[in-house]
Amino acid sequence: MRKYAKILTFLAVIFVVYPLFPAEELTFETVCKHLAAYKNTTGEFTQIKTTALKKSLKSSGTFILTRDGVVWKTLKPVPSKVAIIDAYMITTDAKGKKTVKSMLNSDTFLKVNDIVSSLFAGNSAEINKNFKVSFKANGAEKWEALLVPKDKTISYAISSMNMKGTFVKGSVSIFMAEIYFADGGSMSYIFEHQKHPEKLTQEELDEFKKD
Repeated sequence: MRKYAKILTFLAVIFVVYPLFPAEELTFETVCKHLAAYKNTTGEFTQIKTTALKKSLKSSGTFILTRDGVVWKTLKPVPSKVAIIDAYMITTDAKGKKTVKSMLNSDTFLKVNDIVSSLFAGNSAEINKNFKVSFKANGAEKWEALLVPKDKTISYAISSMNMKGTFVKGSVSIFMAEIYFADGGSMSYIFEHQKHPEKLTQEELDEFKKD
């Protein structure tokens, strides 16, 4: 009986003391801090692109995001791939033809690419520099952030961005991103089955190759 009494006493202490150490507050800074800890993020995406005339096109595939670049590999309806790394955009069509294009002379592309990278990398300084951020915590585990561009280079192409995510057991993820373009069109992404590996496989690394 004494043995069980000691165990019950130990458990009681845990349940009494544990609430004295509150859970981390859900703020935009919290989200950015946890996103910044991920070296790589992989998963599946569904993209819905809507034109200003309200015509929609749905596609889906896989993505790889690193601190150095990103790969969008579309599987449906038509296979294709876009890889962005070192200011180069590498596109591969359904027949496997690869095109490498330098984007060094495109200020808009470079700015938007840097912003997208900073969003997923949790670079709060860069985000707050370029966007007015309105953050809302929906309970203890869900969040939403509306980003309105301050920079004219960005606002020329994008009017606003809305991001939704979760904060569960100290792990942050973005499950939806909605981009509203200045021309009246929009693009929404749903992200699923996300993983955050310390290292990419050789097959995943090969997706970034220019040749």
